Amino acid sequence: MEELSSEPRASLFHNFLSKEECEHLISLAKPCLKKSRVVDEETGGTKEFSGRTSSGMFLKRGQDQVVCRIEKRIADHTSIPLENGEGLQVLHYQVGQKFDPHFDYTENGHVTKNGGPRQATLLMYLSDVEDGGETVFPKATPKGGSLLGGRAKRGVSVKPEMGDALLFWSMRPDGSHDPKSLNGASPVIRGDKWSATKWMHVHEYKMPGGGRGEPWTEELSSEPRASLFHNFLSKEECDHLISQAKPHMTKSVVADSVTGETMESSARTSSGAFFHRGGDKVIRRIEKRIADCTSIPVENGEGLQVLHYQVGQKFDPHFDTSEDGYIAKNGGPRQATFLMYLSDVGDGGETVFPSAKAKRRSLLFPLKLFAKKGISVKPKMGDALLFWNIKPDGSLDPKSLHGANPVVKGNKWSATKWMHVHEYKEDVSGKLPKIHFKSVEISFQLLAGSKLSNKEVIISLPSDENLHRKLLQIRIIVEEAEGRQIRSQAMLEQLKVLRAGMYRGYYALDTFRYQSYKEDEGEEDDEVSHYYSFAISKFNPAKRIQLRARSSQGGERELHQVLGSLDVTITDAREFLMVRSAFSRIVFFAEGDLEGGRIACVRDGGTVKHQSHASAECRD
Repeated sequence: MEELSSEPRASLFHNFLSKEECEHLISLAKPCLKKSRVVDEETGGTKEFSGRTSSGMFLKRGQDQVVCRIEKRIADHTSIPLENGEGLQVLHYQVGQKFDPHFDYTENGHVTKNGGPRQATLLMYLSDVEDGGETVFPKATPKGGSLLGGRAKRGVSVKPEMGDALLFWSMRPDGSHDPKSLNGASPVIRGDKWSATKWMHVHEYKMPGGGRGEPWTEELSSEPRASLFHNFLSKEECDHLISQAKPHMTKSVVADSVTGETMESSARTSSGAFFHRGGDKVIRRIEKRIADCTSIPVENGEGLQVLHYQVGQKFDPHFDTSEDGYIAKNGGPRQATFLMYLSDVGDGGETVFPSAKAKRRSLLFPLKLFAKKGISVKPKMGDALLFWNIKPDGSLDPKSLHGANPVVKGNKWSATKWMHVHEYKEDVSGKLPKIHFKSVEISFQLLAGSKLSNKEVIISLPSDENLHRKLLQIRIIVEEAEGRQIRSQAMLEQLKVLRAGMYRGYYALDTFRYQSYKEDEGEEDDEVSHYYSFAISKFNPAKRIQLRARSSQGGERELHQVLGSLDVTITDAREFLMVRSAFSRIVFFAEGDLEGGRIACVRDGGTVKHQSHASAECRD
């Protein structure tokens, strides 16, 4: 490093970038270059300016592995957090092109609304320049009075050399604007000039659009097998999960690995909420992505658990699975855990593996030592940590012991997906009780619905999952009844109505989910086939063509219609039970009424009226 100036504070980092890194940034930028513009401080928009004639483009923060590595290096050299920086701007100057002297800093206006003032600039030279193209500071006070480059009669002039990086501060140590940070780019006289600029703010800079950069994977550990998927989630996906979870947060509990009983524990002080598997379109998209990355089927995963850690909250080191016991009863042991970070954390909150064996020393995010061994992963919004709880031979990996360090500053949001060896039977109805049927009448009584357990909170479901819940209840009853010898014609008619409503409901559900996936992801039939229920085969295969012609809006309306119809069916079943239990015998059922979905009971001249299943209108 070479100190250039005391006013402004300016230093030159020689060989900051490798030749390959310079060429990589240029290759990313070339297809996207546009005429450079300047910020309009009054409107916050951009405008052309005759004093700036270069072309350029912006990269996303953390766009790919190389960009991440460079940004981490910048943060290490400047001691300014990664999240305070804007995305890299790559610039190209041809012969005669320039940028007249200007300030990177403004004390007010739109530039300061996001992250506060730009406190520093790091300018990286991606190419040599045959002649011209110097970076000039007309008012700078050279360190020791030397002039570099010889072009400026006063001030400082820096000649571009591939791989060098110029750091200068637009603010003084007291936080005031440094007027000597005025800087510009001299016209290129011969050759081409390529550079990349990183502006760094006083506070966190929120990237416009929030899109995620290019995903890439970093191996962290061989024991346990652990990898970090950078940019796995977009900002919008992270915000969606947090917003959906917030109203339903409860204090986190731990489960007894043998009995399954849950209890509060001082070892786990976070709060959390559970989503159903496939709870909405965003969750389904995320779960599909997890399955693609891990090669573990969606059906093997539990529902997402969103967790919130405030200052001081933690989760002491623990195992996510056991070889036997309660956890392994449904789907076998949890073979892997996928932990997604939904927010950055000011300080603390690292995920730690005290016994882990690091794969290698990471160049991008150096793995911290934990108790002289192990690894520690710092949360970063959008990143996801995959680690395996069992070894390839199926035995428990003792080095998968892990925990969450206490949050020191800020908040930590995360989402966890546990994945089992076999299919995990999720209870989409909440906490359905264990059902021991004594009679079909008792089965019908289950249609009153089941309440959620007070031990955990399941997030309220969208229309398709509400329908799925009702269909599951009806399916249990129908399948149980089909295995019994039922002589009551009235009971058989009720089952016939329930079965028909069930098939119609599953068909509407399949239609809606198929269309939703086609609109979201453009996936092919075989990619969403595992979401289909058993009922699709009950219909003529030609009807599958109709799925393509329907919109999700129309499917939503049909879902509501089917839900309403099922509610009527369930109400009728309940009333039927009441009548059957209140009177010792049923006098007659009119055949025409049965076919129309209307059941009438007459005793001593009395009539019980039921709603039509088709129209939900009361008929006499």
